[in-house]
Amino acid sequence: MGRGELGPRSPDGYYVILARPEAARELEGLEGLIVEEAGGVLLVKTRSRSAALKVYRRLATRGLLADRNRA
Repeated sequence: MGRGELGPRSPDGYYVILARPEAARELEGLEGLIVEEAGGVLLVKTRSRSAALKVYRRLATRGLLADRNRA
């Protein structure tokens, strides 16, 4: 797993991971994240690549990533 799964950074320099609303519980206690809700999807933002990969892996293994095609 690498940069390809994360996609490019947003224009303001954040990695953005789309997650299902149930993922909020999994993100509690993790530092350096900005979590926003928009249109029934959680936007998890971080500037750290390692934090983004950690969150991506955690959510992917639990089936909590949002479908990018629907979001």
